[in-house]
Amino acid sequence: MAEPRTRLLSLAALAGAALAFLGGCGSEGADLEGNGTPIVPPTAIDACADPAEGCPCSTAGEVAKCGKVSQFYDDYVVCSQGNTQCDGSRWGACTDTGETFTRSLSGVDLANISSTPGACANACSPSCATYVDTPSGLDAGVDSGIVASDGGLTLEPKPATSTSTCTSLTITPNTAPGKDIAITSLSASNTVKFTATLSPAGCFNGVVNPLWSIDRFDIAQIADDGTLSVITPIAGPIV
Repeated sequence: MAEPRTRLLSLAALAGAALAFLGGCGSEGADLEGNGTPIVPPTAIDACADPAEGCPCSTAGEVAKCGKVSQFYDDYVVCSQGNTQCDGSRWGACTDTGETFTRSLSGVDLANISSTPGACANACSPSCATYVDTPSGLDAGVDSGIVASDGGLTLEPKPATSTSTCTSLTITPNTAPGKDIAITSLSASNTVKFTATLSPAGCFNGVVNPLWSIDRFDIAQIADDGTLSVITPIAGPIV
């Protein structure tokens, strides 16, 4: 016979807004390690905006970082990092240094961004891409929790749902025979599932996620969903 009892350690409803937005005043694109803002599709391309093979230069011996695509996938590329040297009139070939990094080709959502992305002729260029934006004109929606101001973007705090009107916790089943496990043969069921609800009805709009606990882990175990399973069929109460 088992008389399960639970200890509800805490109940809370967390209301919040998830923000996944990249952009800011004067923020630059990803660096050579692939960190930072994803590549933004360019509106105009200048093949010599960055040091590249065959592009003009004036300082002989000057070395600049460069990158080239080594593998291409649906939404990203694998880049080889290297250096290019100026011969006094033109940049030379990008010499591989043996380091690689990845670049996203997915870009960012331009729907609510007013400024224009910088040009990007080579997805693996160290300076691809530059994007300047301000928060003005951004409309994330009434329920987004995002507040746009001259200082940037912030999240508007939202209070957690109160449970102050709840007066008790009810465990179901709580009467025999539903709450008991009777094992009379090897084929008999060795489990019973319990649920927890707060009373009175309607006092809490969230999902009750109690922390279940029992005192006889040597003969039984209880799962996170409230399912009690007898491991060793020894008669006695389980609290």
